[in-house]
Amino acid sequence: MDASSYITLVSDFQERYVRACEDRDHCVLLSVLTALRDASESDKRLKALNFSGNSREMRNRRLDDEYVLTLLIPLSGAVFLEDIELSYNEITCKGAEEIAAFLKDDKYLKRLSLKCNSIEEKGGVALAVAIQMNETLKALDLSLNSIGDKAGVQFASSLQINTNLQVLNLSTCRLGASSILALSTVLQTNDSLLSLDISNNKINASLESDVCYHLSKMIRRNTSLGYINLSKLSISDWATVNHLSNAIKENMRIRVLDLSCNRITRDGCISLSMNLSTVQKTLTFLSLSCCAIQDEGAEAIGLCLTRNTALTTLYVDYNKITGIGLRAIARALHSNQTLVRLALWGNAFSELIGGPIRSVETDNSKVKLVVDAKGGVHQWDSNVAQMQQQKGMTRLYRDEVDFAFYSVDGTLSAAKNSVFGRKTE
Repeated sequence: MDASSYITLVSDFQERYVRACEDRDHCVLLSVLTALRDASESDKRLKALNFSGNSREMRNRRLDDEYVLTLLIPLSGAVFLEDIELSYNEITCKGAEEIAAFLKDDKYLKRLSLKCNSIEEKGGVALAVAIQMNETLKALDLSLNSIGDKAGVQFASSLQINTNLQVLNLSTCRLGASSILALSTVLQTNDSLLSLDISNNKINASLESDVCYHLSKMIRRNTSLGYINLSKLSISDWATVNHLSNAIKENMRIRVLDLSCNRITRDGCISLSMNLSTVQKTLTFLSLSCCAIQDEGAEAIGLCLTRNTALTTLYVDYNKITGIGLRAIARALHSNQTLVRLALWGNAFSELIGGPIRSVETDNSKVKLVVDAKGGVHQWDSNVAQMQQQKGMTRLYRDEVDFAFYSVDGTLSAAKNSVFGRKTE
């Protein structure tokens, strides 16, 4: 598409958007007009429009079903737009059904977010049916909508036909065992989906074994999924040891695995760590935040880190680890040269620190954290850290750990690092 054709399309969309708002007595969003005008006047092409209800402009006038109908008028035929953000609004099943009807015929939209609206079963089913016919949508986020089990099963059915969707987020959607079993079964053979988030859904304890068995078969057999979020599913040690752990070892495509906030304790962690130590070479991100792996689990992770050359990000914060486990991880960092991001806060740091240290004057932007072979943690400036690195000591930048150290009268103390932000990769 040449520049003049593109500008014409943007101007036409702007004109139709303003006219639709006037005809239907809806406000024209200044942020949208600004984005459209900027796109017309610059070389940077506009591919996304943000109608998120948590923006400053829309916080007190979130989009409802009627505004969705207004918006769909100019969206039809807007070939330059690939990404529409509609999260944190007040869209219900009526609006979702209108969006579903639009998706059946649309050939341009690649990403759609409806996160945190008021869409329930009927709207969820309509959207799931729509993706059977849509051939261009790559990413769909329906998290934090109560679409329920029936819609989840319909999504599984649609994924038997759809070969274009790459990212599906159904976190906190009130899915049950039926839909998770259905999704797990279908995704054993679906080779187009790259990212799946089914976290924070409810599995009946009596069905946990069946669900985890099928999840494990999906992980073992799927050849495309690189991101899997199974946090907050009440996965137990038994399911981890008997199903998930071996499946993860055998999967050579998975890069990101989130198992945080499950019922995984030391046995589950030991099993995972053993299988990540040698064979698994692709997993770069592992989260076990807010489980209860304790010292035995931390020691297993320490042993894993001495052998694993793939993990770059590890979250084991809030896991009831004492100084024994923290030192085991610290000693592993002595030889591990791959890990670059580590979360440990919420464990017993008081047992790791408290001794006197020398004060070091340094530029904060260059400070690095060094863990010595005895498990002591010290601050060094960049020159000293470089020298210590040559002697086999491991260092991590301040923004790569979720804890920070400070000295008062020569005594080292620890605090939560406010600079550290959670990342998925």
